[in-house]
Amino acid sequence: QDKKTKVGVLRIPSKLDGYKVTSIGKLAFKAAKFSDYHKYGKYFADWDVVEYDSLWDYWAKRKYDGLLRFKKIIVPKTVKTIGKQAFKNCCKAKEIVLPDSIETIGEGAFSGCCALKSINLSDKISAIEKSTFAYCRSLYSVKIPSSVTKIGEKAFNNSAIKSIVVPDSVKDIGEKVFKNCELLTSAIVPYLTDYMFYYCVKLKKINVTTDITTINRCAFYDCHSLNTFD
Repeated sequence: QDKKTKVGVLRIPSKLDGYKVTSIGKLAFKAAKFSDYHKYGKYFADWDVVEYDSLWDYWAKRKYDGLLRFKKIIVPKTVKTIGKQAFKNCCKAKEIVLPDSIETIGEGAFSGCCALKSINLSDKISAIEKSTFAYCRSLYSVKIPSSVTKIGEKAFNNSAIKSIVVPDSVKDIGEKVFKNCELLTSAIVPYLTDYMFYYCVKLKKINVTTDITTINRCAFYDCHSLNTFD
């Protein structure tokens, strides 16, 4: 940990009190003040076979006061599931290291991680859920693995991605998925959805890889830089 800035690395243990950690639950590390956690004790970490009280004691003894200070978060290889909003608003985290074991990532898991620059997605995940990377304003690129078949509503809303390739394996794309991605310049997608590129003001090139007969509602609203549509 850096003594001047009080930021450092959070390494989540693969075992806790002798139990293997296989799941990170809803709101588990959502940034908050330490004094607020008594309100959310039952949600603090819904990890498999581990009692909430022991987890609370584990972090409380270390004077944990929210994830606002961590620049890097490392998830162990034992973890398969990351719950809803698990790392929401961890605003100092520039890097979150996910193992290849990850199979499920919940809604809004990384939303509001405004400093996040790097994240790797396992080729075992089948869905990028609603608002997973919303408001990740430093995340310039994400490689979507071909294992993904679903991308939820607002998944990348207000993020900083500059280009995106959505593989043809994705058959279910929610609306507003790239809404307000103001730095996005190019995109390859299998088809269009409502409000898909709404206010993507720097979008210049779009490639749709399948035959389409309809331009969806407000799909390119205010995309005044768009000059190539293939």
